[in-house]
Amino acid sequence: MILTPAASFAGTSQFAKYQSFQGNCTGANYEAWAYFEQSGDKVTATDMCVDGHSAVTKWKAGNLGDPKLLWASGGAGDSVTISRPEIPEGADVFIKACIGEFGSKTVIDCTEWKVGVA
Repeated sequence: MILTPAASFAGTSQFAKYQSFQGNCTGANYEAWAYFEQSGDKVTATDMCVDGHSAVTKWKAGNLGDPKLLWASGGAGDSVTISRPEIPEGADVFIKACIGEFGSKTVIDCTEWKVGVA
């Protein structure tokens, strides 16, 4: 019998950037950024463009429940970060960078899922 030590989870952060290549946010200027920082289990949504839309980070931990939405609705340059200490250590954390309409809470379009580890 071979014994191996229990896995330790150092965690990995993940970054997603949304770009539609339309309007005045082309090139290096992405409309929305989404970020999961494993240190402190922080989720961030950042609006990077004067385009009339809010930035939205869609996120979820593991396979538990529906995705949650974090809105940066204060206009270009607005960034909102929350800490989620209830995310279990070693859990996969899925994020998408999206744009949306804050008033109606409608998500318009998103990137594919990116995966980090808490």
